[in-house]
Amino acid sequence: MRKIVAYPQSVILRVCGESIHPFTQVLKWVLQASRRMTGVVLICTLLLPAAPARAGEVFNRMVKSGTIQCGYLIYEPVVMKAPNTDEMSGIAVDIMDEIAARTGLGLKVEWTVESSYGTFGEDIKRPNVDLLCSTIWTMISTGVYGTSTVPLWYSGLGAFVRADETRFSDIGDLNDPAVTISSMDGSISEIVAAQDFPNAKILAMPHMSDYALQLVNVVDGKADAAFIEVNMAQQFLKKHPGALKNLIPERPLRVYSNAFMVRKGEQEMLNFMNMALTELVNDGFVDRLLTRYEAAPGSLYRVRKPYEVIE
Repeated sequence: MRKIVAYPQSVILRVCGESIHPFTQVLKWVLQASRRMTGVVLICTLLLPAAPARAGEVFNRMVKSGTIQCGYLIYEPVVMKAPNTDEMSGIAVDIMDEIAARTGLGLKVEWTVESSYGTFGEDIKRPNVDLLCSTIWTMISTGVYGTSTVPLWYSGLGAFVRADETRFSDIGDLNDPAVTISSMDGSISEIVAAQDFPNAKILAMPHMSDYALQLVNVVDGKADAAFIEVNMAQQFLKKHPGALKNLIPERPLRVYSNAFMVRKGEQEMLNFMNMALTELVNDGFVDRLLTRYEAAPGSLYRVRKPYEVIE
């Protein structure tokens, strides 16, 4: 029968050390201890904190290698890729090129991993991804996977119905069993429909379908309304002018900030990106990009300036 030994606190502290003891010193002492100290070794294993990740690993790698490795999602007009040449363009592409140029370090941007909304949480952990360089809406659900930078702009969610629709005078009229809302499995439109319009019917398409199909369902009469980002709807209306109207142009159903995402724990990289993006927002660079890329004036909401000039 194995004898159970209760080691005094002084022995445990000698082996495990106070919190300031380096792990290497503790390990050396333990290896020299007698075999009867197995119980103490187990106690040390339980009490010692996990070894921290190397601080600034991603930022230091970026500076030493001279490259910013970008994971990205294809999402017009944020990041676009030419089908024949793989040439990258869009708001986020121009932002990252400007950041690289302004560092004065000769950095170049490499678009290394094409991701998706279903995989970006794992892709951001890859060794060849320094950060997610296409914007992600800052939400509780996305915050599980990474840390957002400061916002670059905001996106509003509109409620789009047919242009000749006369049944709805208020957004609350959509919360009716006679109303069908066009949606997509797992999308924000499905979430909003369930939260705000539980009495309406849902016409849901499979996940990863073309978002524009939600609007097509409304135009074709298969559904009565669709909850879509305002800029995306304006892109659709460029091809189908006069087909739809926004019931709530002044009061978006939801507003989300658009931000880049950094891997959890990479504080130095987050600090660097926040400083860089703040500069580009404050000096008007981002505003000029939004004006050039947005589908209609004002369809991408600007970040309010954090200062006031007193005349």
